Amino acid sequence: MDAIYAYLNKKSAYGVFLMYAGRVFFSAVVFLTVLNIFTPILFSIDENCMYHAGLSRYLLLIVQIVLLLLSSLNSFVHMYKRNYASVKRYRTLAFFGLIMAIFLTIQLWFPYLPLYTIAYMVGTCLLHTFVVNDEKEEYKYKLEKAFEREKLHFKELKSAQALAHQDALTGVKNKLAYIEAEEKKDLEIKEGNAGEFAIAVFDINELKMINDKFGHEKGDKIIIHASETICNHFKHSPVFRIGGDEFLVLLEKTDYQNRNELKNSFKELIKNSDSADKVIISIGMSDYISGKDSCLNDVFVRADQLMSRNKSTMKSK
Repeated sequence: MDAIYAYLNKKSAYGVFLMYAGRVFFSAVVFLTVLNIFTPILFSIDENCMYHAGLSRYLLLIVQIVLLLLSSLNSFVHMYKRNYASVKRYRTLAFFGLIMAIFLTIQLWFPYLPLYTIAYMVGTCLLHTFVVNDEKEEYKYKLEKAFEREKLHFKELKSAQALAHQDALTGVKNKLAYIEAEEKKDLEIKEGNAGEFAIAVFDINELKMINDKFGHEKGDKIIIHASETICNHFKHSPVFRIGGDEFLVLLEKTDYQNRNELKNSFKELIKNSDSADKVIISIGMSDYISGKDSCLNDVFVRADQLMSRNKSTMKSK
């Protein structure tokens, strides 16, 4: 018990005292037990096999009773200075000390009864039930808290990662996100499982002129409007802003199947848009050709060339 109490209150002077007192007491018991083999100072057995307790045995029991009572008294005192979890432990230790002291006191008058062993069994059960199990519950609680902190940290990391891949002005994916998507798609092409996809490249016409004439605030509004137009039209594909006035869409699955209809309807949408907030956006689209294209950039180059042609055609009209 003294060792456990010292563990609970190891920084206190009393805890240190109990720790060393327990060691001295244990050493004395071992020394006197060994010495008793040669000189019966603890107990003796007569010729009739009768047990006779010696004075040293009574002194050791009394010293142990005193230490247990002091431990119990101090545990009761500390109960009112600790948090709830510690109060339960100190209370358990206090009752453990009282039980041990009571049983050992009775043992003084009835040396033949196994009261010492019974007291330790009862005390150990108390410690296991209220201290050891409490330690397990506290450890479990700390693990759950740590797990919650890790979940929150992971969520924050994912949020930070999402922000790192998001264009601040338009909210679509940025150039970094496109680079990572390109690396992934290049690996799929290399492994032969890229599947069917197409790339559409978009460019806002006359954005530099708008910035120079009306200012960058007006230019930003044009970029945002263009981004919304592209996102609303290509609803099932990721949209990337890869430059100041340049966007890219990676068409897969249903959007790939409907790519020509989407391209033509987008051109019609730009052509027939309201003149009050009209934004001219050029588009170029190219399919991935399996066996010919060795990387995503091969598809991008063709789509970019087609976009440039579309842009020239729109300017000439």
